[in-house]
Amino acid sequence: MNQPASLAVLVAHSPGSAPSRLENAYFGPAVRTLSPVAAPDVLRHAIRHALEELCGPHRNQVPAFVAAASYSAYTATYFAERHEDPTRRLRPSHSIQMESSRLIQGLDDELEVFFLCTPGRDLQQSMRAAQGAVAAGAPAALVCDIAVAPGEADGKPALSAAALLLSAVQPDIILEGAPA
Repeated sequence: MNQPASLAVLVAHSPGSAPSRLENAYFGPAVRTLSPVAAPDVLRHAIRHALEELCGPHRNQVPAFVAAASYSAYTATYFAERHEDPTRRLRPSHSIQMESSRLIQGLDDELEVFFLCTPGRDLQQSMRAAQGAVAAGAPAALVCDIAVAPGEADGKPALSAAALLLSAVQPDIILEGAPA
């Protein structure tokens, strides 16, 4: 069994976003904040930068566990409010907007991503699942968290995402920029 080691916390955010729980609660390696991006791109941006910490074929073997309860609750509430508003027309595309998988479009063929949406427990479940994956032999795993802040006048939320990279302590995983 491999003992996971924390390597990096990378944070992506859109303007007006709140800090993620992972960013506030994690006291391991330094937290690196990436340049601001559009809200729909924050999770993808954080995951891509976290995977850049790994070299070689290990990048394709990294599962990601995303704590997405706040995002799921926000999008479901937004959908319900639109549904109940008689002045607004509900379109089929509005139901698709609730899908968490929209946040990883373009990455979904590169790695396995699991969204955990249990309110109040999603981050803990994500951390345990990532630690379990590494202990079971995965070379590394990602723990991600999405934070949602109320949107501007357009009603779209501001998002931030943090990605914590856990790695198995193995000599063949060489981190870019780390001493060999």
